[in-house]
Amino acid sequence: MPFKEDLKKWMDMEETIIELLSEDLHLFKNPKEKEADLLIVEHSAEVKYDVSSYKYWNYFLEVECNWKRSWVYKEEKIPVKWWIHTDWEEALLINMKFLRRWVENRMNECNANSSKTSRWARIIESGWDWGRVKWIVVPKDELRNIAYKIYYLNKKNE
Repeated sequence: MPFKEDLKKWMDMEETIIELLSEDLHLFKNPKEKEADLLIVEHSAEVKYDVSSYKYWNYFLEVECNWKRSWVYKEEKIPVKWWIHTDWEEALLINMKFLRRWVENRMNECNANSSKTSRWARIIESGWDWGRVKWIVVPKDELRNIAYKIYYLNKKNE
């Protein structure tokens, strides 16, 4: 899918997340484009729309891009309090510090063997962009288990 179409979908997802979560979290769009996507009162949130989750029934968390660590896996200059992982069916609200530790543990488990897999995760490099992106792939239920709250986008929140 062309980048401009993807960007439009991501922006639409951010607006959907704002509408859905704002009554609980006082969520709004961050006016600074180079920083976090959304702000929660005084805290920021990073929104990731996972387009591949429907096909594979897993969540894909980017840990490296262009041979540099990505948002989920490293400390950033901008402190991000929440990670919102969504696939148009649900939005998982996860504490960023907890997610970083959790991903670090899963990465260590995967790197401990030559197949780059563990019981709950696997590391893959995408083939369509010359291996510039590395992902950790986890079952949807595994990421749901660490969510602070789950918002269901197509039905009433449970």
